[in-house]
Amino acid sequence: MKDRNPHPVVFDVECYPNYFLVAFKNPANNKLLKVDVRESSKGLTLEQQKKLRTAMCTRTTFGYNSNGYDIPMILAALEGLNCEKLKALSDRIVKSDLHQWQALKKLDLQLDPRFNTFDLMQVAPGVFTSLKLYGGRLHSKKLQDLPYDPSIELTDEQMDHVSEYCENDLDTTIDLYNQLLEDMELRKYMSAEYGLDLRSKGGAQIAEAIVQSKLKVKANKDTPPRNVGYTAPDYIKFDSSHLNEILDFVNKHRFTVDKSGYVKLPTKLIKPFEIGQTTYKCGLGGLHSQEKELHVENVVDSDVVSYYPSIMINNDISPPSLGRNFLPFFTSVFNQRILAKKAGEKMRSNSLKLIINSSFGKLSNRWSCMYHPAGMLEVTLTGQLALLMLIESLEKAGCRVYSANTDGVVHDPGYEHLLEQWEKTTSFELEHTPYKSLHCRDVNNYVAIKPDGSVKTKGVFARPGLTKNPATPIIYDAVVKRLSDGTPVEKTIRECGDIREFLTVRTVKGGAEWKGEKLGKVVRFYWSTDGEKIVYSSNGNKVPTSDGSTPLMSLPDATPNNIDYDRYIKEARSILS
Repeated sequence: MKDRNPHPVVFDVECYPNYFLVAFKNPANNKLLKVDVRESSKGLTLEQQKKLRTAMCTRTTFGYNSNGYDIPMILAALEGLNCEKLKALSDRIVKSDLHQWQALKKLDLQLDPRFNTFDLMQVAPGVFTSLKLYGGRLHSKKLQDLPYDPSIELTDEQMDHVSEYCENDLDTTIDLYNQLLEDMELRKYMSAEYGLDLRSKGGAQIAEAIVQSKLKVKANKDTPPRNVGYTAPDYIKFDSSHLNEILDFVNKHRFTVDKSGYVKLPTKLIKPFEIGQTTYKCGLGGLHSQEKELHVENVVDSDVVSYYPSIMINNDISPPSLGRNFLPFFTSVFNQRILAKKAGEKMRSNSLKLIINSSFGKLSNRWSCMYHPAGMLEVTLTGQLALLMLIESLEKAGCRVYSANTDGVVHDPGYEHLLEQWEKTTSFELEHTPYKSLHCRDVNNYVAIKPDGSVKTKGVFARPGLTKNPATPIIYDAVVKRLSDGTPVEKTIRECGDIREFLTVRTVKGGAEWKGEKLGKVVRFYWSTDGEKIVYSSNGNKVPTSDGSTPLMSLPDATPNNIDYDRYIKEARSILS
């Protein structure tokens, strides 16, 4: 799908009883365009309507939550509504929390086909994540809440302050836009490939839209079943009495499906149990070992390639509403992805991977055309039982298994014949990564050092990103460097001149304060030698880990001279110990 008006700008809308603003900013040159009304009884002039419509029709526009809020507001403003009526509409949209198509239908508005616009909220990976929080994760220059209650009438000076606030939101939107460029290019590619507008959709929505288009089906409207059963594949076999007891139980049990359409696992199945020296726990999210403070050398991480999609294909799992048509389509996409990856066709490979991986998630969505609770249960239980079969065979042969997590195990080197036998028996494929050493706080938080000195990190040790708040990343970087190349934590911490590495970002329900100063609902701070705690505005309780802190809602040009280096060093040493 080729853009008719490709020159991108970000946009945002602010609305008060006597103030309405639409603002645009060009990421390429930072040029601003603002259209506003400053009186409750007035709406946009004809000249302003023309200017606004021209901006929307001649540019590709990017917003945040724009499909649900900004676009309906702009359409209403173009219809001539005054500030007072626009504010009433704004309140209705916010209160109803409508999707774009719902908002337009309920408000009797028509989307102008010339608008080339999409919503970054759908492309970004978080769920119910605010733009302010993304700003904190991306180290946006300034974090700021709306300066005035949206229900009050503003003075001219206050309107200017709201306009400045809106411009800061545009800057944060640009930061997010730049971070998502590759994801948006992928959606642009897939839109052209499948003849659908997929630009404002999340991964699971894209998979569903493509399946619906290819197989000519609609969303599911059937009531979820009360319960579903499971039958393990014939190749699942165990020697131990406990694992055979689990196998017998899952083959006979009827699993309850709740009103939301999700399968519930019985208490008997989620109790921890031991194989060898390692404790494991089953769950709908997969098999997980329960280790704490694990430190081992010379081990191998064996992961199953495309585990859940492979189970869907091997076990002939097809959603009832899609019948026989789904599996050939899904298998074709799976095979095409393998070929595209081998050929180095990155964009095509990533597009096919998105469809494959997102399809599994839709098996548990009762409104999806791919809804199949029995199939979802079959995938997750088969995955866990097959891994347990591998773990048992390795332990029986004297191979220590240290850890397991959904689609792989970490074990002693050697025993290739057992791994190959498991692949032959199950029809799965394993990928093996040797580690020089592995250091785990638990199964979801670890540092793995590869033989070439490169590092794999997960959980608290991984770098912050769009799905993870910064939380003193310098501490974990110092720990990783100490483990990987012996660099003293003091050296890493004291020689770091980037204040962003010392920051913590947290959401604070109801807003936060520091020394009586209002900070907002997303706070950013560092530990300082002359700091104080940050507190909740609602009750005065301390915001976690904020004692001895200085807020940094605006990033400075120079590194502050009051960083409490000793505290960061102490925390790093504590983690190492």
